[in-house]
Amino acid sequence: MQHLIFSKWGALEEKVVRARKNMILRHIELLENNGFPIPSLVDLATLAAFDRLTTLDFGAKASGLPASQSSFLTIAVDIASAWKRADLVRDLRSKMKTVKTPGGIAPDLQAKIFAFDDRKMRKLMLHATTALTTTVDDPHSALPVLQAALGVVLIGLSAQPVRVSRTARFTHGLDTQDDRAAFATISVAGRPFPLPENVQEAIGKLRWRLATVADSNFIIVKADGTLKTTSAITVSVNNLSEAAGARTDPQTLGGAVILSLLERGVAWQKVCQHIGWSQERNFFRRFRPLIEFVGQSDYADKAGDNR
Repeated sequence: MQHLIFSKWGALEEKVVRARKNMILRHIELLENNGFPIPSLVDLATLAAFDRLTTLDFGAKASGLPASQSSFLTIAVDIASAWKRADLVRDLRSKMKTVKTPGGIAPDLQAKIFAFDDRKMRKLMLHATTALTTTVDDPHSALPVLQAALGVVLIGLSAQPVRVSRTARFTHGLDTQDDRAAFATISVAGRPFPLPENVQEAIGKLRWRLATVADSNFIIVKADGTLKTTSAITVSVNNLSEAAGARTDPQTLGGAVILSLLERGVAWQKVCQHIGWSQERNFFRRFRPLIEFVGQSDYADKAGDNR
């Protein structure tokens, strides 16, 4: 087990590793309780174990079977790879291509994403950039409005949920020799994103305004310099979008950004990289309905063994 953890899961968060270990133990217990002994961990990473677990619905509801199959195969490949069993890796990856990976977007959210078309997107982005550029010079302008506009811009750039975009940082400090660089690039989830030129000056002024109360590179902060909460940003973005006449919420906006990129012909793997997802299979599982909508649904050919 230690060999597997350190060789394959060393870069994962502790809670993810713990969840995977617990899943392995549940699978072993389920198999052994149903007459399928697992003498060693590598015996779990077999198609025979997969087939037996499938007949048992992986110990859960039948409706969740595809997700359980997908999760098991992902872990099984890691186990087989750690034990240098190329034969098992080959068989397991071949099986991956036959599993119907479920979409991870609820039907009501899908409907909202499809309804938020490019016209509404342009309307909201115009309102957000206008709010930034026309009110930032007013020292009495409401900070929540400016931060809401900035939140919309960040989600539009990165398609990240609020819980991620709220911790966005300026890539460069204010002590840089080139002020333009200090306001030109932001980092969301560790990935750099150039800011649109038409908002750089406004964001620069906002940053200098916040510098009087906050000694940090965080972008979305309260007047006292502390980070805003996810719920506070969500409410602000909701209110700003309603004022723009393009009512939406951050989750819908992020999904609409991803759909827009896909509709422009960007391969879904490139979209996955753009927003910083490390696992293509997880991205495909989450956004399958959008990927299928634009005709990029052939996972086996486009992802295959590229994990």
